[in-house]
Amino acid sequence: MTVSEKYDAGTIRDRVIRATREGNITLFTKAFGRGIDFVLGEKSVKEKGGLHVIQTFLSEEESEAVQIEGRTARQGQEGSYELIITDDDLKSVKQDQAQLNGMNPQEVADTLTQTRRAFFNTVYSKQVDAAIKCRESHEKATKILKCISKNENEAACKLVSELNYIPPVRDSNFRIAIGIDATGSMSAALGQVVNNMRACIERTYIILKEKNVVDGFEIQVSCYRNYNSSKEKILESSPFSSTAASILTFLKNVSVDGGMGNEAIEVFYNHCLHKEKDVNEIIVIGDAACNTDIEFEQKRRARGEAYWNSNGFKIPPPSTLVQ
Repeated sequence: MTVSEKYDAGTIRDRVIRATREGNITLFTKAFGRGIDFVLGEKSVKEKGGLHVIQTFLSEEESEAVQIEGRTARQGQEGSYELIITDDDLKSVKQDQAQLNGMNPQEVADTLTQTRRAFFNTVYSKQVDAAIKCRESHEKATKILKCISKNENEAACKLVSELNYIPPVRDSNFRIAIGIDATGSMSAALGQVVNNMRACIERTYIILKEKNVVDGFEIQVSCYRNYNSSKEKILESSPFSSTAASILTFLKNVSVDGGMGNEAIEVFYNHCLHKEKDVNEIIVIGDAACNTDIEFEQKRRARGEAYWNSNGFKIPPPSTLVQ
């Protein structure tokens, strides 16, 4: 028997009740690890040790782990808990498996708790920093909208320039690489993104010409996808160009392909980091994050490492590229 968020409230309630009956095995998604009370009604279940909970993934948050473990042995009742995890689970929180060898169950649990806390603190800190930056950008954007609503166009233009500041070209080799998510989830938005990109690039080169910056400033546009796309499709790129023509030609032929959850942005990053000339600015436009290290390994398995490595996509895990 299974229980997931897709079921209606009545079905969920019925299956939660049935889950504690003798002989039943019920598979729950992790969303039900919090706030669900499993009531033991049958005497035979209590006599045999009560409800046994098996968690088959490693919670990144300690509070979630405590809640899941607490689904059993509630209010003085009998019960037990078991955690079964894989090497991939350990890698997800950067836990070295060798460190756990030879430990007893309690020592393993304590070590995982410490590792999880350290991992969560790092992730949380990054999320707070990102939230602060988002709030600052939101406040600036709100000011721009207020200026526009009051017809204060000069002030609005000044704020837009500040929000989209690009440092001056310091030498004759300034290169910008733009990566666009061209996977299935972008189907509805990709056309608009491409149209806006074309207008932006056309305008950029007009301004550069007006500023007498003709040579040395180059732009490249790439479309990244995921590992369910072929080697020909996972990354497509225009040449670096100091004129708009070749980039606009490339954008005319962009279409969606593949995609599954987080995307292979790491392929685009790796592409940028291994150019003969340095890339000064990298811009990413998409609706999903970069693959995690675990997703990177799992998604590449379908076609095999040999397939990707022999076709120019031998790259390190995303965490070593995305800092």
